[in-house]
Amino acid sequence: MKNIVNQKMSRGQGNEILNKLEAAGLDGKLAQKIIDSKGNKLGKEIVDLVALSGSKGVLVSQASSEVKVRETQIKRLLECNVHKALNMSEEEFRNRVPLPENRPNALLIIDILDCEKGMKCANGINRLSLAELEDVVILRKLAFYWIYEVENGKKMLGKSPDQCVEIFKKQGRRGLTAREGCFLLIQNPYVLEDHFIDLPGSRYDSGFVPCLDLDVGRPELDSRYSFYSYSRYGSASCGS
Repeated sequence: MKNIVNQKMSRGQGNEILNKLEAAGLDGKLAQKIIDSKGNKLGKEIVDLVALSGSKGVLVSQASSEVKVRETQIKRLLECNVHKALNMSEEEFRNRVPLPENRPNALLIIDILDCEKGMKCANGINRLSLAELEDVVILRKLAFYWIYEVENGKKMLGKSPDQCVEIFKKQGRRGLTAREGCFLLIQNPYVLEDHFIDLPGSRYDSGFVPCLDLDVGRPELDSRYSFYSYSRYGSASCGS
C-alpha cells in the first residue's frame, strides 16, 4: 500500500495564514466569532469559499448552500462586468460581497450601482431619468445586500402595480425597486421572454412605476401607469 501523506498544516503555514488574515482585516472580534460559531460553521464556509475561488476542479457540493449561491451570483456579475462598472478589480469586488442567509430565492443587490449602469451590464437600455426615480420601500442602507424569497412577477400577471402593492402588504412582502429589477434581469437574462415585470418598490415621475420589458428584443427599463393592468405584466416582489 502507498503511504498516506499527512495533509495537516505546519506551524509555519499556520502563522503565515494568520498574518495574511490580519493584513486583510481580521481582528480579535471577528476571530472570536469564528471560534464561537456553532459546529465550526464559519470556519468551514471560509475554507469552502477559498477552495471555490482559487482551485479548479473543486466539487461545488463540498460547499454550503450559502457559499454556492454567493459564488454563482458573483460569477454571473463578473461575466456582466459589474465590477468594471464600479471601477473595482475582481478580487476587490468579490471581497465586498457578504454571504447570504440560508433563505430561498436569494438575490444579491448592489446599491452603489445605478440603474443606468445596471441596464448596460444587463445588455439593456435605460429609458428613465435617474433624477425622477424614487424608492418607496424601506431598504437596507448597505452597498451590497441580499433580498430573499424573490418572485419575478409571474404570480401577479394581469394585476396593476397598485393592486399588487396592497396584496404584498397582506402577504408580508414588498415590491422590488428599479435597481433590484436590474439585478433580477442580470441573473435571469431570459425572464422577459416569458413576461414583463413591474417594479412597484419604486415610483417614476407622477403616477408611474418603472418596468422591465423588451424593445425590439432588447431589455429596457421604462415606466407605465401604476393603476393600469395588462396581462403581459406582473409585479416582482420579495419577502420583507
